[in-house]
Amino acid sequence: MLRSARLFAALPAAAAVVLLAACGDVGQVAQDAAESAVSQVAATGKAELTKQICAPVTDGTLSAEDLTLLTGLVDAADTAGLPSDITEPLGELAAAGDQAPEDALQKLRDGCADAAEAG
Repeated sequence: MLRSARLFAALPAAAAVVLLAACGDVGQVAQDAAESAVSQVAATGKAELTKQICAPVTDGTLSAEDLTLLTGLVDAADTAGLPSDITEPLGELAAAGDQAPEDALQKLRDGCADAAEAG
């Protein structure tokens, strides 16, 4: 009888341990799901930003309006962590002002082609 009393006394503690372990697992699953969602949003944002950067340069011409758009995207590209084969020539184009250097434009086209193949 004393043994049964001890067993019944230990049951709430055992149940609490099981519940805490289960909560930890649920918390980890929730954290993993949130991290996955953030990662997917970031990847989608990078892809969209890459499209915005690459669209004006793929047709072979670059208008003043295109150059203004690209200049405005330099900080976003750096912050988003786009590859250097896009950010470096983009920065060169932005720094050049009204006259876009052809070599920087070609580097950006190449970076965009690489991104399209990878994407």
